[in-house]
Amino acid sequence: MTDTKKTALPEAPASVTYTITSKDGFNALFTIREMSGLALLKKMPAIEEKLLGLEYVPQVKKAWGEKKPVVYVEGKLCPKCEGKLKKIISKKDSKEYWSCENGKYDFQTKTKSGCDFFTSPDQYKAKEETSDQTDFGTPDEDY
Repeated sequence: MTDTKKTALPEAPASVTYTITSKDGFNALFTIREMSGLALLKKMPAIEEKLLGLEYVPQVKKAWGEKKPVVYVEGKLCPKCEGKLKKIISKKDSKEYWSCENGKYDFQTKTKSGCDFFTSPDQYKAKEETSDQTDFGTPDEDY
C-alpha cells in the first residue's frame, strides 16, 4: 500500500463552471479555475471549442420566472378546434400529455377558458385509430 500525501491547494480566485450534456445524454459539471480572471478568459474559448468538438452540449439555464418554451406536437392538431397541440410533461409522474394551445388556465381564479382538449399520446393514437377523430370528449370523460 502506498502512502499518499494530500496537499491542500489554494482556492483559485477565478473559476468558471460549464453545465454540459454528453452526446449520450449524461449531465456533467466541468469547472476550470485560474489565479486571475484574465487568465481564465483567455482559456475559455479553447475549452469551449474542445467541449463542442467532443459533442458536449451546453445546458442553457433559464432565468428565474422565465417561461419554458412551448413544444408543439408535430403533425397533430386539436380534434375539437384545430389548434396546435402542446407537449406537457407532468411534474407528478413525468409522463407526456398533450393539450390544445387554445386552452387557458387562470391560477388566481382557478378557472379554465377556451378549448379544454387534454389527452396522453397513447389515448390520442388509440382514439385516432378506432373512431371519428372529432369524438374525443372532454377532459372529465374517460377515453
